[in-house]
Amino acid sequence: MTTPLLQIIILLILSLLLQSLASKSATPTRIQLPHPPRTALSVTDFGAIGDGIHYDTEAIQSTINSCPTSPPIKTCYVSFPPGIYLTATIHLKSNVVLNIQEGATLLGGTKLEDYPKEFNRWYVVLAENVRDVGITGGGVVDGQGLKFVKRFDERKNVMVSWNSTGACLGDECRPRLVGFIGCTNVKVWNVMLSEPAYWCLHIVQCRNTYIYDVSIYGDFNSPNNDGIDIEDSNNTLITRCHINTGDDAICPKTYTGPLYNLTVTDCWIRTKSSAIKLGSASWFEFKGLVFDNISIVDSHRGLGLQIHLKNRLVNTRLSIPRSINKTDFTLILDGEILFCENFGPVINPCYISRNVSDVTFSNINISTRYYDPSWWGRAEPIYVTTCPRHSCSKEGSISNLQFINITAKSENGVFLSGSKGGMLSNLRFINMNLTYSRWTDYTGGLVDYRPGCQGLVNHSAAGIIMEHIEGFEIENVNLRWSDYQNELWDNPLDFRPSTVNNISLHNFHSALFYSIETIDNSDRLSFGHVWRLNMPLKHANASILNQFIRHLTTLSSFLPTKPANLKTLCTRGQLQEALLEMAIQGPEIKFDGYNMLLNECVNKRAVREGQRCECLGSARHVFDEMRERNVVSWTAMISGYSQRGFASEALHLFVQMLRSDTEPNEFTFATVLTSCTGVSGFELGRQIHSLIIKRNYESHIFVGSSLLDMYAKAGGIHEAQGIFECLPERDVVSCTAIISGYAQLGLDEEALELFRRFRREGMSSNYVTYASLLTALSGLAALDHGKQVHGHVLRCELPFYVVLQNSLIDMYSKCGNLNYARNIFNNMPVRTVISWNAMLVGYSKHGKGKEVVKLFKLMREENKVKPDSVTFLAVLSGCSHGGLEDKGLEMFDEMMGGGDGIEAGIEHYGCVIDLLGRAGRVEEAFALIKKMPFEPTAAIWGSLLGACRVHSNTDIGEFVGCRLLEIEPENAGNYVILSNLYASAGRWEDVRNVRELMMEKAVIKEPGRSWIELDQTLHTFYASDRSHPRREEVFLKARELLVKFKESGYVPDQSCVLYDVDEEQKEKILLGHSEKLALAFGLISTSEGVPLRVIKNLRICVDCHNFAKFVSKVYGRRVSIRDKNRFHHIAGGICSCGDYCCFTSCSEAGFNWLRISDIQDWRSLENLKSDIENPFS
Repeated sequence: MTTPLLQIIILLILSLLLQSLASKSATPTRIQLPHPPRTALSVTDFGAIGDGIHYDTEAIQSTINSCPTSPPIKTCYVSFPPGIYLTATIHLKSNVVLNIQEGATLLGGTKLEDYPKEFNRWYVVLAENVRDVGITGGGVVDGQGLKFVKRFDERKNVMVSWNSTGACLGDECRPRLVGFIGCTNVKVWNVMLSEPAYWCLHIVQCRNTYIYDVSIYGDFNSPNNDGIDIEDSNNTLITRCHINTGDDAICPKTYTGPLYNLTVTDCWIRTKSSAIKLGSASWFEFKGLVFDNISIVDSHRGLGLQIHLKNRLVNTRLSIPRSINKTDFTLILDGEILFCENFGPVINPCYISRNVSDVTFSNINISTRYYDPSWWGRAEPIYVTTCPRHSCSKEGSISNLQFINITAKSENGVFLSGSKGGMLSNLRFINMNLTYSRWTDYTGGLVDYRPGCQGLVNHSAAGIIMEHIEGFEIENVNLRWSDYQNELWDNPLDFRPSTVNNISLHNFHSALFYSIETIDNSDRLSFGHVWRLNMPLKHANASILNQFIRHLTTLSSFLPTKPANLKTLCTRGQLQEALLEMAIQGPEIKFDGYNMLLNECVNKRAVREGQRCECLGSARHVFDEMRERNVVSWTAMISGYSQRGFASEALHLFVQMLRSDTEPNEFTFATVLTSCTGVSGFELGRQIHSLIIKRNYESHIFVGSSLLDMYAKAGGIHEAQGIFECLPERDVVSCTAIISGYAQLGLDEEALELFRRFRREGMSSNYVTYASLLTALSGLAALDHGKQVHGHVLRCELPFYVVLQNSLIDMYSKCGNLNYARNIFNNMPVRTVISWNAMLVGYSKHGKGKEVVKLFKLMREENKVKPDSVTFLAVLSGCSHGGLEDKGLEMFDEMMGGGDGIEAGIEHYGCVIDLLGRAGRVEEAFALIKKMPFEPTAAIWGSLLGACRVHSNTDIGEFVGCRLLEIEPENAGNYVILSNLYASAGRWEDVRNVRELMMEKAVIKEPGRSWIELDQTLHTFYASDRSHPRREEVFLKARELLVKFKESGYVPDQSCVLYDVDEEQKEKILLGHSEKLALAFGLISTSEGVPLRVIKNLRICVDCHNFAKFVSKVYGRRVSIRDKNRFHHIAGGICSCGDYCCFTSCSEAGFNWLRISDIQDWRSLENLKSDIENPFS
């Protein structure tokens, strides 16, 4: 007989089954989410404990071995939940990625028996001859390096005495941390590698390696704990890494084959040895290496290149299995017996080495200091040497090195040392600032050739020491001594001319130039082609000065141009005679002559007049009637088309010019390049660039400025920067063009830093320069900086052209000060459509819908300027953000009526869909998407998905979410919103599927970054950022805020966390969001009641939005947060967005922060006085 309780349970089960059957029959078939062929396994399911005491090696290896390898499975994620997993060596196999989650640590064992018998396989994690492998997850791999050393030697300033047990000695008792040997497609990202006992990350004979967002921490006093060692590998990218270790940070090497295509960028490095050490092992060649945008802090040496061994076997690769022992294999080569041992061939050092070529170091900040004599080096920021490590070695060579945009502060000078048999050739130092200062007790006076050669050599301290160099270009290099009274600092350049040839000095400045000690009367100073020598020489040795003077007088480029005849003819109006004079001089005429000619002739011919009155038809008629046309007439007509926006006509005319056998000059090229926009135009522009190089016009300032502007507008900012750095001379136009290029692409901090650099170098600025700078400051929302620039413009009494006023409106509105923006707008004597658009966009992004409508009505009433497509885009977006759905639809109908001659684009439809979605009219928005004459973009689907999330429309939302995952599988925001949509509907199985799909695709959220401006200083914070100098105060304040806000009702929204961790860990992750850190910093750094303004590079999440509301409510502060989509003005805990924007997709359907540079091209505004005077400038 059943009990009453059991009967109740049975009835409940039956009831649930009936409900389930009913719901299944009523529910349509769901759309299946796209699942890639991959799987995920957890080590805890295979017996791993994770207590840090018991070994989990067997469980981890079993998990790896259980990963399926047969199709269709592509990737197997081996997950480590939070915990500490002690292990001996583990071996990865193909298609396996270790997913060490945040809060988890993979801990390397410290016993000798934890590692294989062969020392070359001593790793905590090892992958050999496999493909598609990696490590990720946000956790830690820890090698317990300090447990392998016994004591610190004060005399040697290093940890010594390894834990030898008799089984091994010295280095052999210390395992490496992570190794990939002979692998293809390696990916290490979002992980911390900590305390290696020996090398940390070892990449050997690998192809296609991607390392990013990796933090490496090694004991600062331990030797051999290199950060990343790359050997014999091709196609390697290292980016956004943070390396703080005792020995060399990044070490490219060659043992068994060449190393090609290595790029290191956006990294931070601190080391007690060399930050970059290239070629410490160099049996084969290095080629195609780029090191860019790196910060090197307090390191013993900065950038280093070495060639210690040489190979006379060109293009020979020794592919020998690393498992072969010395007794197993013998290789006979050129009569020499070469054995394989440990990591491959131990090749006779008297025969082996190779060359280094084509290496670029750019945009690097270096500070080096002296640590101790036991470490090689003497605080050199840059050292390059071919000095052989062994006395019998044949020297290698180093060639084609570029050091561009380097700033260094060091305790010693640059050391460049070739050798008699191994020259350094074709070196370039471009745009470098080298400051020498003492901040330790190092006395200087030594040059360090170690390892090998002479060892330590007594030598006076010099700015740059050079020997055995063939070809050295020094351009825009400044040397400064902060303690120039020190008698050791007696020489900026130190070299013996008999070993150094072909030096080019252009704008080389030194605060000290007393003598070059090594020159005597028997030596002849052999400079190649010297462009310009710009350094104080009053204290220089007389014989040196005489040699410079003798050499300069032999260079035709120093002879001044005298276009007096041209000027006389032009001022008299004798145009034909002036053109004849130009034809006589031909290519010999100098740039200044052309410039003068065009300025004098600008109003003296019908073609020019036709351009000024914008009667291009009349101008073309005059042009066509000319019996003979030369380069000036062709260029004038091309310029007329180009400056009026008729790009295709300008390009077509240029092609006709070439077919007529008229040779274009620098002005022709500079003019036609401004028309090379769009995909087809850019391709033609690249061809024109090739023609420019063939005609040898690339060094002309106008051509160079137009080239870099063309590349920058096409997104090729690196090409633009390269062209800029190669210009022999720069003026305000070229400097402004490169600043504008960075600003247009959103690289605002780089644009600001360039402006500062140019100001330090004495560059003058015009209104266009400041307009470009204001564009960058608007992107940074740096209000104090913007006010400072505005004040500087006023003090300089620059003319307030409409371009500059538009930029000021744009800057103030994007920095949150609409009153300042409107005051400038109201006081403008002339307003263009761009002026109206800038103000409308400002109101729109602040959610001021009514102000947008009022301003648009005023624009209609004045009837001086016609609205364009951007105008309607701003109005529609303003109505959407302001909740004015009816007015927005009315405006859309007005535009569709065609009265303004504007066709609705996909962006306009996107704004209307966003407007309908915000109003809850999701079905209407979905119907409009179906009717659109365009294929919907991810931004439009994303807007609709956000609306479905807010208004709980699961049916449409599910369809839209699946479409988005097909279009944008890499966008983390889509996964989050779709999973939250499922969660609100109680569909937890679908939530789990979406999260698993996100993990399977290894979707990585773009790093969040927030910044706050205080006292004209931008303080930047990343998620869980610990790099700020006041980080402890910031995190302490953030924790204090969390406790206080919880007491006031704040509940962390854990749905914003993408990781599958417990609630406590989710709360910690949320607290580390960059917006919270910036707000906490603002509270501890400002007085009570001061408003806080924070800028975020992405959309603000729901939890941070709520957190900011509590900051406003509890502390009585006005909080303004500008995210990717709009401004959030919070007062008394209430936000101007109505709490809607936080639930929408990361991509808004209309437009985000439209830059003034997107709609305003300073090169094409004819109402500017300078353009009228000289349209070619």
